[in-house]
Amino acid sequence: MDLFYRGFDRSSPLSSGAKHLTAAAERMTVSILNSFDYLPDAVWQEVQKVLSPDSLWALALVLAGWFIASVIGGLIGAAVNGILLVYGLADLWERAGALWDSLRKWCMGWYEASTEAQLDAAGAHFAQVMSIGGIAVLEVVLTHKAFKLAEGPLRRRFPAPEWLRRRFDEATQKRRRLAEQKEPRRSQGSSEESKRSRAKAEEPRRPGGVTDALVGVTQLHGAQQLAQDFPTVPVVAGLLGVASAVGVTWWALSTSDRRKP
Repeated sequence: MDLFYRGFDRSSPLSSGAKHLTAAAERMTVSILNSFDYLPDAVWQEVQKVLSPDSLWALALVLAGWFIASVIGGLIGAAVNGILLVYGLADLWERAGALWDSLRKWCMGWYEASTEAQLDAAGAHFAQVMSIGGIAVLEVVLTHKAFKLAEGPLRRRFPAPEWLRRRFDEATQKRRRLAEQKEPRRSQGSSEESKRSRAKAEEPRRPGGVTDALVGVTQLHGAQQLAQDFPTVPVVAGLLGVASAVGVTWWALSTSDRRKP
């Protein structure tokens, strides 16, 4: 499989659509693995809990499929939409649309990438999304009933690339080494930090400190609330109309494909 393949064959929309989707999912996977180097320690700890090679590949198939069907569109979007709708992913795709503003740079980065360096830059964008509350939404997607039901069949239909487990282990081990390298520096600075913390604690309470704390709590609550609302956002009629139109287009394409000798 060509990692940077973005072609489409009108004479064979389903097979070429599957190839397009698989290559896109592979690029997304590489960008997420590259993001490990950029994640803050606290976020990295949470990512480790929810991502495995298998769940990462299923996630990449779902999100890459949503992006191609909903954003790229056209004949390739219709073909990919038709391929994946049988897995009951429409509900998850509608939720993903609500996150488009946050995911834009990352999605455009891995989809349009033609070099490993560009995939690394996309990984930095993914790390930014995770750092501002995206990890809460990621956890909800990975535990969503629709995702759980589709994960196994998706991975059987689109097997993970052979290199995935190796690169996953390499990226994980590299990130752990980075964390270990930071630890001695933290220990060296712990004495001075303790002194500053004690001095700050002895200072009178200032309004600014309270305000800063409230801002932090509000941001955290906002991310958690978004995650809680994620599975229950009402269906947008316009999205349903688009999905129906795409489904008809895919049916026409697949019918035409089947009639060919």
